[in-house]
Amino acid sequence: MFDKVGIKNINPEVFQEKYADALGSVYYFQDDSYELLKSLKGRYRQYLVTNGISYTQRKKLGLSGFDQLVEDIFVSEEIGVPKPQKEYFDYCFSRIPDFRLEQTIIVGDSLSSDMLGGNQAGITTCWYNPNGFKNNSDIKIDYEIRNLQEIKTIL
Repeated sequence: MFDKVGIKNINPEVFQEKYADALGSVYYFQDDSYELLKSLKGRYRQYLVTNGISYTQRKKLGLSGFDQLVEDIFVSEEIGVPKPQKEYFDYCFSRIPDFRLEQTIIVGDSLSSDMLGGNQAGITTCWYNPNGFKNNSDIKIDYEIRNLQEIKTIL
């Protein structure tokens, strides 16, 4: 990429490190998501499942405070396989005390990783679709919400 845009004398490894650090510093709360997770804490066990680089994801979740509102965080880089692979979910489930498949729901914005992963893992799915996109795939969606606060009516 640097060659194509004419940037010379740059170390790609150093650039990647700085990029990952900067990416981990940016977050925003969609639909009062922080207050939502805070209101559900203690009433429901909450876990975060995320693809990505561990350093970036954990930094972002730490700065946002989400890491204090959930039971655990599962990052694909640490597990060695990404969502939607069943092995990713099997790993997560094996580390959740008293896990019950029938009492589990995944809420996510990605059809191809969150919803497909939920299908393959055999759990209930809730597609967060704020823009109202059409699901033109064969991926089964149990619930669809446009605002994260709607999850309270499903739980």
